[in-house]
Amino acid sequence: MAILPRVRAGSSIARPPGLFVLACAALPAACGQPDASPPDAAAPDAGVDAPPLDAAADGMPPGARILITWTMLREGELLPCSEFHASAASHYMSVVRFEVPCDEHHVITDWLPLDTYDVDVMLFEPSSGATRLFFARPGVVLDEPGATVYVPLLFEVFDEPEDQLQAIFATARAYYLASPLPHAFPPPVTRTPASACCLRPDGICAPDLAAWAHPTWTALGFAVAERSRFHYELESSGTGAAATFTVRATADYDCDGVYRSHWITGTVDATGAVVGDDVVMSATAERDSPRAAGRGRRRRCAYDPEIRDLS
Repeated sequence: MAILPRVRAGSSIARPPGLFVLACAALPAACGQPDASPPDAAAPDAGVDAPPLDAAADGMPPGARILITWTMLREGELLPCSEFHASAASHYMSVVRFEVPCDEHHVITDWLPLDTYDVDVMLFEPSSGATRLFFARPGVVLDEPGATVYVPLLFEVFDEPEDQLQAIFATARAYYLASPLPHAFPPPVTRTPASACCLRPDGICAPDLAAWAHPTWTALGFAVAERSRFHYELESSGTGAAATFTVRATADYDCDGVYRSHWITGTVDATGAVVGDDVVMSATAERDSPRAAGRGRRRRCAYDPEIRDLS
């Protein structure tokens, strides 16, 4: 009797983002379910269709195999490989190597001896040999004959928050200079949106212009009109030469309860000019998300491989 191999999901740990603001997560269809199948492309975060799993010829196969899929998203929308100037993908399972067209978005290995494998995936351009994107997923364990271990790799790009923070800084500086003597920055405003994005589908906040109706955001002409996983806030104090403000953006990239912050602080120098540093990213994280406190959010298990954008 032919035996259909069973698909299992693995696990990993979170790492900080690279050049872009990145988040990598397991595709929910395969998250912690012992008989989970690869996701369907109809789901917005599922990526592409995975190939059908063929039956073993006669009896139990001698080993197991790995099904790898890779999906790239920008603001929740699928990105083609051409966005990264890549037309091929190389896959290394320790010493086992495969090369397929990047736009196939999946590869399934031959039957491999039961062992632990480090999966590296590179998206590259064969004509130049340039690597455009690199994934590293160590420690994939094959320990069950006939099993197919599913390793989904999700690369998410969000065009935030550097440009947004710079825009807020510029308008806060203009606000200060136009305010009555002795000059002051806009009044503080707490984290907006107030509700955690990790409580929303896919951990992303939908546009909600009503959330930006606070007088400070109105005075600064700032609102987020696109999908976003960031929350923005402004702290301010003092007047005249003692005035200062900090505009901050925070996000829980993979909804694991760890928030990372980006901010710019503005002060007034000896000439009366408003000056600020570049966007700073926190080296430490806060744990205050609703998911971390156990107040909802559907379960997501993180596949957060080491990812580097080399474009």
